[in-house]
Amino acid sequence: MHSVKDYKKELKSIKARVFLNKDLDDQELGLEVMKNYLQSMDAFDPEYKTALNNIPLSKDIVQFSRKYNAPYWANSLSIYC
Repeated sequence: MHSVKDYKKELKSIKARVFLNKDLDDQELGLEVMKNYLQSMDAFDPEYKTALNNIPLSKDIVQFSRKYNAPYWANSLSIYC
């Protein structure tokens, strides 16, 4: 029998795999998932910083991360302004 703690741990693992794009072959899907997450958040969850920074550089993700004050590695660069 599994505990609630085990289910929460498994759910966290599934979320991490989706955001880190390990189970997805399509990078476009990973980008869309992250854009939707950025739009829906109240405050950026630091747990997803690594996942965000693993998203390939694109105009969309730079603009979304700047708009929603998310810590993306390319925000400080003078690109896509």
